[in-house]
Amino acid sequence: MEKRTDIKEFIIREIKAHPSNIAQLVAQTFHISRQRAYFYVKREVKNGTLIKVGRTSSSKYFPGIRTPLSNVPVVE
Repeated sequence: MEKRTDIKEFIIREIKAHPSNIAQLVAQTFHISRQRAYFYVKREVKNGTLIKVGRTSSSKYFPGIRTPLSNVPVVE
């Protein structure tokens, strides 16, 4: 269960820097398949932590309404 929490926190922390390839980055970082990484990203979309914009390979993800603000870096 700890790995799942680590992946969720990683997605929230890295989403602004990698909006179009977050699943690929998760797969490489945690040594899991891209399909499994996408499962984690899709779950965060369903929970409202991420917002998905676009379709298929042109999809981009952004912090959603339920993203804890303490985990999202502020860009000035």
